[in-house]
Order: sequence, then C-alpha cells, then structure tokens
Amino acid sequence: MGYRRAVDVLEDLPAVFTSADACRVLGSKRVQTRTYLARWRRAGHVESLGTTGIHFNLVVDPAGRDARIGEALMRLSPAAVLVGASALFRHGWLSDPPTALDVALPRRKDYPDVPGVALHPRSAKWFEIVLGHTEIGESRMPELAPGYALVDILAQEGLSMPPLGHVDIPDEEIDVLLEAADAFGVERFLVERHIERYIPGDAPRP
Repeated sequence: MGYRRAVDVLEDLPAVFTSADACRVLGSKRVQTRTYLARWRRAGHVESLGTTGIHFNLVVDPAGRDARIGEALMRLSPAAVLVGASALFRHGWLSDPPTALDVALPRRKDYPDVPGVALHPRSAKWFEIVLGHTEIGESRMPELAPGYALVDILAQEGLSMPPLGHVDIPDEEIDVLLEAADAFGVERFLVERHIERYIPGDAPRP
C-alpha cells in the first residue's frame, strides 16, 4: 500500500474499531499494525481500550470513550449488559455516578482488564432471566431495568450495594422488584427489607 496520511486511514475506519479492522484497512500484518496504532495514539488520533484490541477513533468522533464506551464493550462481547449501580444511575435511581461501570458478560476463562470498567461474568441462565428486561440507553449498550438491577445486586457477589437511603425507588416499581426477586431466586423478605430502607422520606433504617 502506498503512503496514506493517518487521518485518511482513520476516516476509513468506524468510530470504534478493532486491531483486526485496522489490519484490513491498512493491508498490513499484526506487528506492523501495532506500530501504526502506537503512532496514532501518540498523535492523539486514537485512544485504546486497555489491552482489549478495541480502539476509539478520535478522528471520526472526538468524544471517543466518553460517548462510545458501551459500543466498545459490545465489540468485546455482543452480549454485554450494563448492571449494578451503573444501571441504577442511568435510570435515575442514584444521584451520584459510580466510580466504575458495572458490566455483565458471558462467563468464560478470562477477559482483559478494562480501565474504569468492572466486568462481571454471568451464566447463560442469568442472560435468560434478564431477556426482555433491558433496553438500549445513552450508554449505547443494553442496560438492565433498574428493578432487576437492584435485585441482581442482592443476588450476585462482586456488586456493591449502594449506601442506604441513596436509592430513589418509584412506588410503581415495587411489584417489579418482587418479580425480579422471584426470577433471580432471592428471598422476598430480603428485597422487602431493602425496599423499606430505600423508600424516600424517613431516615434509613439500620
């Protein structure tokens, strides 16, 4: 391939692309492509998502990760779902954003570390349970419905329960919480106890 400016090459790539995409557009092998990617990062044209081999094309979308982290995580796994405090915040149940995105992915041997993202492996059964209880939101990835997200925190290890009194549960969501408890196999009394703690108004109970 003859000489092409970095900007011209990147204009032929999507806003979120993989190292394999870059190999194809460049017509180069993996080692050569890594050299190009390093140059593009130094020039401020590309931001890489850790060691995942997924990259944000700042020529096509200067907002990069801020606007397209969900899209990038979907490249890591098309089944990715936003869960935990991240889902609660996206739906307005939490006022303060979590320090890291909580994302559920199908269980496998391992995933690369993703800066600013907490990856939570989930079973095939879990994905069957949440089917129909997600929607694509501003994050550009499926987000678990808040009632299911709150109960999932109770059901799973590795997700932190938000501070008591900091979750605003709409009254119309109470039945959804109990439905989610049954779906996840969580005792209803545990959910009811947290409902009492989270309903706005009185001070949180110990």
